[in-house]
Amino acid sequence: MIIAEPYIEGQGLFSEDPLNALYEGFQFNFTGQPKVGDIFDIEFNANGVSDNRNAESLASFGTKNTLNNGSQSFAEGYAGLVETVGVQTRQSQLDLAAGKTLLEQSFNQRESVSGVNLDQEAGKLIQYQAAYNASAKVITVAQDLFNTLLQTFR
Repeated sequence: MIIAEPYIEGQGLFSEDPLNALYEGFQFNFTGQPKVGDIFDIEFNANGVSDNRNAESLASFGTKNTLNNGSQSFAEGYAGLVETVGVQTRQSQLDLAAGKTLLEQSFNQRESVSGVNLDQEAGKLIQYQAAYNASAKVITVAQDLFNTLLQTFR
């Protein structure tokens, strides 16, 4: 029980002005007609309805050590979870970058041993084309020479 005082008509039990030093922050209603000498017991709400005890209790979980056998608050637990996720994410990003680098190095090494250099192949193709044209020219000259020889004996 918070207070047990006799009721005096015209005088409130608590100040309702928040700036008053006697202000307790209570709200209460009278039903019926109070009479001089009546006694009112003003107590906390027993079932937690229409007051802020549940909200205060819920808010206290943010700082109360309730996790890990009472050694950690919810705020610390959440911060630890965010930290763990952040560290694992960054590690995964670093692993991905290292894997990409290894893949690129392996690909380049394979290509240097067994790959085809397109510039070299283009150069060789031009050489073969020139050799083909030269061979065709030799055959044309030989055919002309043979035809000329045949015509001289006719």
